[in-house]
Amino acid sequence: MLERYADIEVVAEAASGPEAIDAVHGQAPDVILMDLRMPDGDGIAATQILTAPPWNIPVLAITAFDIDEYVFGAIKAGAVGFLLKISAPDTYATAVRAAARGEGMISPQVTPRVLAAVSHTTRPASTISPDVRLLTAREVEIMRALADGPSSTKAVARRLNIEPASVKGHLKRIMAKLGLSSRAELVTWAFRNGVIS
Repeated sequence: MLERYADIEVVAEAASGPEAIDAVHGQAPDVILMDLRMPDGDGIAATQILTAPPWNIPVLAITAFDIDEYVFGAIKAGAVGFLLKISAPDTYATAVRAAARGEGMISPQVTPRVLAAVSHTTRPASTISPDVRLLTAREVEIMRALADGPSSTKAVARRLNIEPASVKGHLKRIMAKLGLSSRAELVTWAFRNGVIS
């Protein structure tokens, strides 16, 4: 399905979580489409491994099962996006391109539940997490810009009038300080801890 798009090249395929991890060796893919239900190792465990150092590869989770265990399990594992298998081919291609740019994408059928989960766990500003004290004023500004509109590195850089490389550096330091592994986790953390209201 993806090979019909001139700007997307499929470099490897795998039938299980461990096979997906093995397939990454020597391939250095820009994006991974990860099925969440596979034999011999689930996709969520593989996602957690491949989105973390030393790989740090954007993973788009895909599944036929629209259940919270998969939606939130994938996001918690570091996936940058979540697509249902009923999505149109163009949706897959758009999501792959977005992930390659450092952006995320979630199926419209799932988005309301993700937003509801975030809003229900948002804390008032008066109870901001002590972890926020680890962040500089600029890092907090980066987090807020990330949640306020398009989340690509270039878009955030334009809004703050700084270089994209500076945004990447700040995001790397923020995630290291907070123990997070993806932009989706970062935005969710910011909502839950009162950084973003």
